[in-house]
Amino acid sequence: AESFREAMKGFKELGGDVVVKPLFGSLGSGMTRIADVDTAYRVFRALESINSVFYLQKFIPHENYDVRVFVIGGRVISAMPRRGESWKTNISFGGKPEPYTPSEMEVDISLKSASALGLEYTGVDLLRSEGGGTYVLEVNSTPGWEGLQKVTKGNIASELIEYIVSELM
Repeated sequence: AESFREAMKGFKELGGDVVVKPLFGSLGSGMTRIADVDTAYRVFRALESINSVFYLQKFIPHENYDVRVFVIGGRVISAMPRRGESWKTNISFGGKPEPYTPSEMEVDISLKSASALGLEYTGVDLLRSEGGGTYVLEVNSTPGWEGLQKVTKGNIASELIEYIVSELM
């Protein structure tokens, strides 16, 4: 949304429980969950005052974890669930990475997401709702892999360099 009015309309259409994300940002910084109309009013007015764009996502109840699937050159290199103390699961906010083997469905969704956006190198963030559905939260064009490397046997940087070199040859 590009205005206070559009943001309030979106807030209501999305059920009155949303995550507001900065368009440009990383590591979960600036993400805010809003589930109250008065808070929405104040936050959206503040964002409007600095000519911000409103990026709203419906909040999806989950068990405080998501899955990062790391794709390089059309292959899944590694994956990890990130378990948090709250709805924010980012490593920078205390999310804990764990070793993980993605399901066929998670691999398929991640590869299709990377392909659809023409990304040779990406981190696809998947969320499993409490209701059992799987959602693509984000497809990162500049994914971090610090937490992922801690739970991955291979060397992610080496995989990326090998891919780049093979593409240049």
